[in-house]
Amino acid sequence: MIDNRPGANTAIAAAEAARAKPDGYTLFQPMNSTLTVNPYAFSKLPYDPLRDFTPIGGIAGYSLYLLLNPQLPVKTLPELIRYAKARPGELTYASGGNGTSNHLAGELLKSMAGIDMVHVPYKGNVIAQQDVIAGRVSMMFDFWSTSQQQVKTGRLKVVGSTGDARSSFTPDIPTFKESGLDGYSMTAWFGLFAPAATPRAIVDKLNAQLRAALALPSVRHKLSVQGYEAMPGSPADLQALVDAGNALWTPVFRKANIRAD
Repeated sequence: MIDNRPGANTAIAAAEAARAKPDGYTLFQPMNSTLTVNPYAFSKLPYDPLRDFTPIGGIAGYSLYLLLNPQLPVKTLPELIRYAKARPGELTYASGGNGTSNHLAGELLKSMAGIDMVHVPYKGNVIAQQDVIAGRVSMMFDFWSTSQQQVKTGRLKVVGSTGDARSSFTPDIPTFKESGLDGYSMTAWFGLFAPAATPRAIVDKLNAQLRAALALPSVRHKLSVQGYEAMPGSPADLQALVDAGNALWTPVFRKANIRAD
């Protein structure tokens, strides 16, 4: 049974899951931002991202892609960085709102490349993408599943992806690392968690069942058509992703003074 609790950038659902009985019957499927972004984006949360949940296993992950208006006279990431450095504050990048993954990807690019661009937040990625296509905004980070058609038709151009390695969906698109921005890595993911204090035997049983489900060709196909890659692993693997996310975003939030509330 799925119980959707939308709102407050997943904080409402997280608080409900944190209060659930730790018996293995109530589970939580958050995005990475619930545990690695919300603690820095919001001044107060109704849950503790470090103490209220027990990791079970990863489900799937995906990279973001840097998409440019076709009229921008650059074709690669190094060209874009040189272009931006020569025009500090002139380029703009859109996002689906403050604290979203595409906003943070832009802030990470600014910080690591040493460039100055203006963030333009929208109420959703669809409207943001439309304004990039129209040329009202220079660029944005977005998902391949919602942007590939615009790239194929020439309404947008792509200069790179944010993942550690090239995606199997886009083997011809280089990562930022390959393009010379060493150390840039941003992969969004969603995983399965249980309330804190869930017994280890239950966690291990759920992890085994989750891995079995992710090994099914039908499940992998349903994930792939949405641009996701299956991400099976142990509870420790999922905890490592949470820890790495916190280490990545702490300095970015402090430097950019990002707030979602």
